[in-house]
Order: sequence, then C-alpha cells, then structure tokens
Amino acid sequence: MMVIMIGNENRSYSSIISSLATVAGALIALLLPLIFLTNTTEFFTLPKQILVVAGAFILLTLYCIKSLAERKIIFVKNPLNLPVFIFAVVITVSSYISPSSLSSVPQVIPVAAAAIIYFALVNLISDKQSFRIILSSLIIGAVISSVITVLASFKIYLLPFEQTRNEFFNTFGSPVQMIGFLTPLIIFTVASVLLRYRRKGKDVLKKAPNIFYGLSFVVFTITLVVIFYHIAVSTDKPILLPFEHGFQLSLAQISQNEQRLLPSFLFGSGYGTFSTVFTRFHLPSFNNLSSWGLTFSFSSSYALELIATTGILGFLSFIYIMVKFVRSHSGFAIRPLFLSSAAVLLLTFVIPFSFSLVALTFLLLALYILNLKVGSTTKSVEEVNLSIVADGNIFKVQDAGSRKGNLILPVVLTFASGAVIAYVLFFLLSSNGLSPKGLYHYVVADMAFAKSLQPQVLISGDQTYALQVQAIQTYPYRADFYRIFSQVNLALATNLVNSQKDAPTVTEEVQQAIIQQLQQAINSSRQAVIFERESSLNWRNLGQVYRNLIGVGDNAEQFAIASYNQAIALEPNNPALRIELGGIYYQLNELDLAQNQFATAAGLKPNYANAYYNLGHSLESKGDLAQALQQYLIVKQLVQNDKANLDIISAEIDVLQKKISNASEIEKKVDENIQPSDETNLNLQEGTQPFPERDPREEIPGPPPLDGEEEEEENETSPTPSS
Repeated sequence: MMVIMIGNENRSYSSIISSLATVAGALIALLLPLIFLTNTTEFFTLPKQILVVAGAFILLTLYCIKSLAERKIIFVKNPLNLPVFIFAVVITVSSYISPSSLSSVPQVIPVAAAAIIYFALVNLISDKQSFRIILSSLIIGAVISSVITVLASFKIYLLPFEQTRNEFFNTFGSPVQMIGFLTPLIIFTVASVLLRYRRKGKDVLKKAPNIFYGLSFVVFTITLVVIFYHIAVSTDKPILLPFEHGFQLSLAQISQNEQRLLPSFLFGSGYGTFSTVFTRFHLPSFNNLSSWGLTFSFSSSYALELIATTGILGFLSFIYIMVKFVRSHSGFAIRPLFLSSAAVLLLTFVIPFSFSLVALTFLLLALYILNLKVGSTTKSVEEVNLSIVADGNIFKVQDAGSRKGNLILPVVLTFASGAVIAYVLFFLLSSNGLSPKGLYHYVVADMAFAKSLQPQVLISGDQTYALQVQAIQTYPYRADFYRIFSQVNLALATNLVNSQKDAPTVTEEVQQAIIQQLQQAINSSRQAVIFERESSLNWRNLGQVYRNLIGVGDNAEQFAIASYNQAIALEPNNPALRIELGGIYYQLNELDLAQNQFATAAGLKPNYANAYYNLGHSLESKGDLAQALQQYLIVKQLVQNDKANLDIISAEIDVLQKKISNASEIEKKVDENIQPSDETNLNLQEGTQPFPERDPREEIPGPPPLDGEEEEEENETSPTPSS
C-alpha cells in the first residue's frame, strides 16, 4: 500500500486556504442582503446572482487547491449532502430540457452555484471561529440592510444613487422578500439569547455575542414593523398571486401540457419559467382580480413554483431536503440555527422566493451543518477521506486523519472544476448556429442594455440603438433584448417619418433608412419568438410590429393575425389579446370577425368596459344600432367612476339614440345591477397608419414556423448598426 506523508508545509497551505475560504464565505454572507447594482436591468436579482456564482467559483477553486496540497479529497459526510445534490441535478436537468432553455438555464446556474457554496463551506470550514465569522457576517449584512430601509422610510438616504431615494426602498427590491429574509434571522437571534440566558442566567446578557444578537433582534424587529406599516398605509401594496391560482397553475402544468406530458410531469416547464406557465394555464376567473393585466413571474409560494417549473421530481427532491433536515435534529436540545433553517424552509410554502431567499436557504443549511460539525454534537457529521490507494481498490473511503492518498483524484477534481467554470462563463449556451456564450457575456450584455435604458441615454435614440446592438451582439440569446430592440426600431422609424412631415419631398436615402429600421424591427421581434416560442408576450409583440406595417409590408395584416392567434394559443384567457386581434379585423373592415373577438373578450372579463366599447363600435359599423346602443349603455354603467370616459360614452350614446326610434326600450333591457369597474380605459381599436403606404409594398418575412428550426439563411440574429 502506498503511504503519503502530509508535512508541515501542506498543513500551512491548508490553514491559509481555510482562512481564505472563511473570508470568501464571510463576504458572500455579508453582501448577499446588501448588494444591488443600478447599472443592470434587474437591480436586485442579477447582482446577487453574480455574487453567488463568483463566490461558488472561488470556494470551489480553494477546495481543489486544498485537495492538491493534501494529496487527497476530504469531504464531510452529513445528512443533507445527497438531497441537496439531487435537487441541484434535477432543477438543472429541468432547465436544459425546457422548451425555454435559453431563458431557463441562466436562471438555474446561480441556484446550482448556491448549492456549490453549501458543499464548499461545509467541507472547507472546520473551526468554530471561522463558523462564527461567517454567521456574524450574515447578520451584520442584514442589520446594515435593515438600517438603510428604516432610515429611507424617514427620508434619510444613505446611498448616493437616485434610484434609492425612495421612502419604500430596500436592498431586496420587495418588502415581501425582505420580510422573508429577516424572519429566520429574527428567530435565530432571539433563540440564541434565550437559550444562553436559560443556561447561564442574567450574566450572559453582559457578554458581547449576546449583546450583538440582542441588538440585531431589535433592529430586525423595528424593520419589520416599518415594512408592515408601509404595506398597511400604502396604496401601492405588494401584488402576490392568490394561492388558489398558484395551486391550479402548478397542477395544470404537470397534468395538462399535451405537447410534452411526461417531461412536464417529471421536470415541469424549466426552472425560472413560471411566467410561461401562468400565461398558458391561468383561468378566466383570474380576470376578476384587480391584477388581471399582470403577468406573474413567481407563483404564490416557492413550493408551488417548484411543482410548476421543475415538476414532481423537483418538488420531491426539495421535500427530501426537508425530511433529511428534520431527521438530522436529534434529542430535545434547541439549536437556534435549526430553528432559523426550519423557518426559511417553511416559508417556501408561504411566500414566493426571489433568488436572495433561495441563496439564504442554502447558506443557512450550510451554517446548520457547520454548527453540528464544529460542535461535535453528532456522529452523523464526520470527515472522510476519498482517495486512490495501491491496494487494489480504485476508490477507498478512509478516516479523514489517514495520511494515505495521492494526486490522482485531486487532479481529476481540479480539471473537472476548471472545465465547469470555463463552460459556465464562456460556453453555456448556443443556438441557431451562433457561437456559444456564457454568464460572462450575459452580464456584460446586461450592463450595456441597462445603460441604453437610462434616461440620459434615451434622449439620444442613436446612442440607445448602438448600446442595444452591442448588448445583442455580445449575448444574442435573450428574447427580452430583441423584443425591446424591435420597439426601439419602430420608434426610430416613426421619428424619421415625423421629421419629414414639413419636407417637400422625402429623399430616397431617408426612405431607405425608414425601411431598414422597419426591417430591423421585424427581424428583432421574430428573433425574440425564435428564442422563446413559449412566450405569448413575444408573439404579441410580433403581432404589434406587423400591425404597424399594414399598408407598408406585403401580407403584414395576415402576418399580424397569425402572430396574435399564436399568442392567444399560448394565453387563451387573456381578454386584452382578443381586443387587439379584434382591432386588426376592425381595421381591415372584417366586422364579423372583429365582433367575435370583442364578444369573447367581454365573456372572459364581464366588467371589461373596453371590450363592450369596441363591440359596440363593430356592431354600429355593421348597422346593428340597437345592439350597439345596448353595449354602450353597459359601458356607461361600468365607467361611472371615471368622468372623462363617462363623458365620452355619454356623447356617443346621445348621437346613437337620435338614430334609433326605440332607444328608451333598449335602455330598459340593460341590467341595472352592473357595478362600476376600475378598468375604464376606452380605446377604440381602429388602427393607425404611422408609416406612409407603399406601392408596391415591401417584401417582409412572415412569422417563424411554430415547430422546427429556422431556415439557414435566417440564422443571422445579431443586428447591425444602421446609418
């Protein structure tokens, strides 16, 4: 048998690595509740994801260096290793096989990185002092975040950014998420103080750690009181998806997706893609809510979201974590970290989780296992040595103190870890023949796109255009980039048209510039659909672009109708889509088809004033004045609380009544119990002509095929700057 001695030099390296791991873990814990960046498109989510991914890479690298220095792989055997690993694997698989993988995979990688942080901390930290430093850093970060929130509520702004000068500001971007983050920490601090007081009496309150925990508890409690007060008095309250709808959507996704029934049942729609589940499966009853016009990206709770997006396997693997966690607690001793970890796990069934809460969950689980490890209170947590030894065994698990081992497994681990890091940073995704791009490109592109949307940049359309081109060329796989870019191109083309209104003639150069912007608008909106075909929002945007080109592009009206029909197939119970499709038919004088769409919209949302308003106009255009008047009278009752719209419809009713002999009898037939609605925007979908008609019309590409790949000549996705 080959025996390898570990000398003092290697022990010194191990000590340095342990110290570096402590610093890295402490920085992650400190910054997680604090970090946000105003130069990203998502101020509060992407920065925290960057932090966790970077922290995971650093800790993984340190673990590889430690294994090389010690010539063996030492890992901590504990009850949560297997369930955390299974959960990370299942959600990653769900993202890669998702129809929306291009948007799902970048969302799952930070969660997998949080799982890596769990494993790395558990295996790299081995002393009480390091454990306490990381735990204290987490509490300090939460305290600083709480102070910023409380002072902001009194209009005392500590941060120099304009976006933070809001009395409702917090570093999580949502009061619900901050409540979720602070709740387990409140439980930990109060449990720590009470437990020590119970053991040692009043003298324990004079010691620094307990004073720290006590003051933290006070700060957290004050912050929660302030947040709950703001929620109570604010008219702009947090909007959450009701549980009955979240439950229904989860069951529908895993049981009613006929196109991929078994994959949906097992793996859901793909981690981070709840918005596509919501649009496809929400019921007409959702339209009765005041939030009916919103698209929810989170379910009612994290557990329900896991069912919808990661399927039954994702949900069961998470339940497995909870079961093993509960069983890890032996005896009747009260452990504050057990209580706080249990609290965050229970919250997964109560509130939606943003990424910060998901990362907190893994961090608390790591601290809980570390507490068991450094406290030596249980035999279920112990270090073992995995190595290759020359006694005929390929793999051999030995006691961690064994000096036997060699470099084979550490080298394999190091090369594998390096390959994973390189893959995630630079080769994560590729599609349609484009080169692979990773999280590095994702972040750089996101910052460029965020800069294009800043107010001072939006003043210059050319600068906005150039920055968005740069962002798309850097990372060409984000459908939202293409969707917004298509609208920018439409706006620039409209500005060119408006600038020529007083010109005696429009030069050929200007005409070509307008056509180029319009073609770019079509190409970008089509590319959004190609990269995220499951999104009704992308198909709706494509339909809007085509509608703007009616009279300019060949077959634009048919392409618009086809795009809206696909949007409706993906979101069949959205009345707004029916209104917009009916508007195209109305614009084309296809009055029967328009009437059908407006009537369907009214059926989906019975208090939708705009549906009845457009239905009335389509009936009036057909000459059915009596039925038109009846719809207008319904509109009048629905807009009673809106004087501007009430005046509009009253004037139209007066005009129509003069044309009808039995108007009074029609008025009696209208249900007097119709209650006024808050949805009172009246917008006649008669269409506009923003661009001059062309004869002959410009040839434009139609909507992408619903299945299959684009033709090879259409694989060019990155826009080029226009003059």
